Amino acid sequence: MPADTTTAGTLANVSFREIKTEDIDRAVVEYASFQEKDFIMLERRVEELYELYGGGLNRHVLKNAPCGVLLVEDRGFEGVDEIAVATNSGTYDPVKLLVANAIAEETGATLTLLQTVPVDASDERRAVIQEYHDNLRRILTVVADSRVLETDDRVEGLSRFAESADLLVTTTQRRGIQGMVFGRPGDRLVDRVDCTALMVQPPDARKSGLIQRVLIDRLFNK
Repeated sequence: MPADTTTAGTLANVSFREIKTEDIDRAVVEYASFQEKDFIMLERRVEELYELYGGGLNRHVLKNAPCGVLLVEDRGFEGVDEIAVATNSGTYDPVKLLVANAIAEETGATLTLLQTVPVDASDERRAVIQEYHDNLRRILTVVADSRVLETDDRVEGLSRFAESADLLVTTTQRRGIQGMVFGRPGDRLVDRVDCTALMVQPPDARKSGLIQRVLIDRLFNK
């Protein structure tokens, strides 16, 4: 039940609402659905994300959210001059870029697009990725740099360059058995850096545009 609502803050209006419930996980999802929210923002709970089985707020919301989800790994965030936006796949999720761009607009920060290619990648593949980054920089509304890293260890390469940023923005990966077997580079990347991190799960991440993403990923992995 709503108890009290106030507004505060300099960047945006913030509403505070208290809901009394014995099932927090379900209440958060139902509230976001009923209110038609764009995102649910949660503190990242590492102990939940690495469990193969079990429950928890993070796991329940990531699985059932009717909207996007933002997991925050707070490591003493006091301000931001540089935001590193990393991708572990062939393309950037547009929602992740939108979130990073919005934060940069409000704070005046510079974005740095981070992506890796294998050491033995062809010149054609490097050129395609660089052209892709150039196109993204023209679309973004803030100043953005581009770094295409040559490395056979994506997590190590990305973490080395993201470490100097004030904020890392990356994407969540699949959970459960698939994630345990094939790994979750996003979680490993966040665990490797010392800066505050924001993990983005887009709305309907498991359904919308799946075929399109697979085709584009194949293009960049040639």
